[in-house]
Parts: sequence; C-alpha cells; structure tokens
Amino acid sequence: MLFCASSLLAQPWPDAVERALTLAGDNRSVLERVLVQTRAHDDPLRFRAACFLIANMEDHGYSEIGVIDADGKEVPFDALEYSTLDAAKQAWRALEEEHGPLRFGRVRFHSDLQTITADFLIENIDQAFRAWKSLSWARHVQFEAFCENVLPYRASNEPLEPWRTTCQERLATMPSSEADGDRGFESVGDRIAAAASEWVGFSDLYYLHPTDQGLSQLLASGEGRCEDISNVVTYALRASAICAAADYTPYWADFSNNHAWTVVLDGEGRGSIDLFHRAAKVYRKTYSLQSDSLAFAHTPDEPIPAWLSAKTYRDVTSQYYDTIDVGLRLESPTKQRFAYLCVFNLGEWKPIHWSRAGEGRALFTEMNGGVLYLPGEFTGDGIEPLGRPFVLEANGHCRFLEPRFDEPVADAAARAAVRPDGRSDVYLWRNGRWTPWVGRDVPSNALWWRVRRGSRREERPFTLEASGVRSW
Repeated sequence: MLFCASSLLAQPWPDAVERALTLAGDNRSVLERVLVQTRAHDDPLRFRAACFLIANMEDHGYSEIGVIDADGKEVPFDALEYSTLDAAKQAWRALEEEHGPLRFGRVRFHSDLQTITADFLIENIDQAFRAWKSLSWARHVQFEAFCENVLPYRASNEPLEPWRTTCQERLATMPSSEADGDRGFESVGDRIAAAASEWVGFSDLYYLHPTDQGLSQLLASGEGRCEDISNVVTYALRASAICAAADYTPYWADFSNNHAWTVVLDGEGRGSIDLFHRAAKVYRKTYSLQSDSLAFAHTPDEPIPAWLSAKTYRDVTSQYYDTIDVGLRLESPTKQRFAYLCVFNLGEWKPIHWSRAGEGRALFTEMNGGVLYLPGEFTGDGIEPLGRPFVLEANGHCRFLEPRFDEPVADAAARAAVRPDGRSDVYLWRNGRWTPWVGRDVPSNALWWRVRRGSRREERPFTLEASGVRSW
C-alpha cells in the first residue's frame, strides 16, 4: 500500500495513515510525533517512509502463542522445559488425557499501533536510511522496494527490539573482501546471510514453541525454528540495506510439515532460491497490507484456515516455478463462498490456495505443476472434498484419479505394492474418503496410501503407473 503524500491540503494526513491513527487510540499522539518529525526532515522520502510504516501497521504486533483446549481456555505448557521433542510430545499427550484435544492459538497480542514508541520508530527509520544511502551495493534499490524489504522494523510476530545495531556490530567482525564495495547485492547478500545463519541453530523442539523469538532471545538460546532462523538472516540483510524477505510454504507438496526461509531480492523486490522439496505454493511475508488476500474477502462468520487469516502475505509462486491457472468445476455443492485447493501433508489434506466458488466453479491461480491436489471446502474442523483428487501435469492437464475396477492392474509388482503385509494398512481413496483396501482385483487410475502401524502418518500417497509405483 504505497502512496504519494505530496499534498496535505484536504486533511492533516493521507487517508490510510488517518485510518491507522484512529485504530491507534491513545497511541495516536506518539505516531503523530513521528509524522511531524519526519515531515520536517530535509529528505521528503523520510516522511513517505513513516507514512508507509504507519499506514500498514494495523496487522503487526507481538503474538504470544499458547495451548488452548476445546473450550478456548489456555492450558499451561512450555516445550522448552523438556530436553527433546519426544519428551515434549509425551507431555502434550498427557495433557490431552486430562484436558481433551489441544491446539496452538494466539492468547495475547501486543498491537504495534497501540504500543510502539516514537523513539523506536524514528531510530529504525534513521538507521534504515543511513544504510540505504551510504552502502554502495544499495544504490540500485528503488524506494518502493526499500520500504517493503529494508525499512520494516520487524520480521514476523516477534517481540519488538532495535536489532539493526546488534546486527551491524556482529557483521563488523565478518571477514571482509576488498571486492565487496564493487560487488552486486546478491554476492554481498549471500556472504551476510551465510554469516548470520551461523548465529542460531535449528532445534525441532521449537516445533512445539511457535511463539516467534526476538533477536536477543535467539542469540541467548542459540536455537529456534526455521522461522526464527529466517528472521535472524532477514535482520542481518536489512540492517545492511540488502532487500530481503521471508518466504514460506505452509505445507510441502511432497513431504511432511512446512518451511520458511530468507531470500535476497533484487532492486525491484523479486527473488527466489532453489528448494529442496516441491512446493505447490510459495508465499512471501510482507509488511504492507495485501487487500487482495482472503483476510479482506471473508466475513467474520465464515470459517477460514488460520494461516490464511493474515493480511500481510502475497503469492510469489511464479518467482519460483512456471505456474498454471487451474479452473475447476466443483463436483459437490459447497456451502461456503470459498473453495480451496489442498495438498496431502501429515496424513491430511491441507489447504494451500483459495478461490471464490461461484456457480459451482473455482479458479486457482498460479499453481505449480507435478503436484497432487484435492479441491475442498473448509468447515472449521477440516476439509470436505468438493471433487476428485488430481495430478496437475506440467502441461496444465488435470489427471483426475478415480478407481477403475473395470480396468484392473495386471502387473504383479504393482499389485504387490498394495498388498497388506501385517505391518501396515493400505487405503484406497474412494468416494471422498480413505477406505481400507481388502479387494483382490486392483483398480487402475487409483490413489493409494500405505501407512505403517504406529507411524506419524508421514507416508506419501502413491499411484500405480506403467513405469511402476509413483509417490506423491
């Protein structure tokens, strides 16, 4: 939401800024102090930068994530009290025996609009501009890209703290190269990212500690989730006037769980990295509010998946892959205004993209090919299928999977792939559900899933192709 603040004749502040100031309540005068001070600066871009930060501040703040029971009550739990992820999971299961099903949810939110200080915001603007104007590799960075990818004072929902100085001090000890001054931003950015990635290591225990850590916490613990590590690298890059963004996929398309990472961007705010698994969708965390997101389209009484409720992310899949727009006729009537395209992850169909569902049709934009999908609707408790699963081929063709019992599979090796063995269970996707397989004649064009008993259900679904078993 960038805008020109060249004229203030009609009212004190631009419309978007005035709206944010109203939401700030008692903190309005604090934010107006920032606006007054930057407007008086010799560089008019300072005021425009302050307007950008304040106008888009609405959805930003420190989120404390806690454990919640079915009644919405918080249940005390801290994964960091345990030495391993398995020990923390065992404690979680014990709590569920006492309290019933548990989930993570936001229990407290400290809104930036209502809590940020003028000194903090002005210092952040000063430091960002100083780096942008003084470092040779930052000369190519356009103002709009600077606002979105260098200027923001936070990377996600972590506690607020002035991280730029800390990062600059740490990077000052990084071995320098005489060529850095002449190198492009990509080369310098890679060196800074490599140095910062050494500051914090990954620990799977933090899968059960989803509250984002601040930089001081991360440097003290030396451990975090991939989102935490991505934040640290983002801090270091932005402190050095390198355009950087945190990209993520909510669910891998061919693997369990999700991932977040930092990417160095060019002067126009574009960039990508090579991924080690296949993503159906890649999203980028933004500071600016994204008015075309689902968060702005739905009404409060319409259930939507939690990760889609944010107002500050945008689809950048096309920066990573050659993408395909997928138009579908929904085979089952939907009770919702929105339909979702889902990938299979950790034993469930997980929504990865959304579309308005008008007249029984949906259009899912910029999808990655070579992926297994299922159209569905979100009920609040999960996904209900709105059609058959299908493989989106690289050429844009949708190969729908529906068992053909009149064309049984004859190949002995393929038949063996779905034969129960006493150690695992085999399921066939049929009529919108995983159905235990007990038949003899193996149907063709079917989707299968073999699950080892006692596993975490991370096994991948598969199809029986002419070339053999293909995992999705």
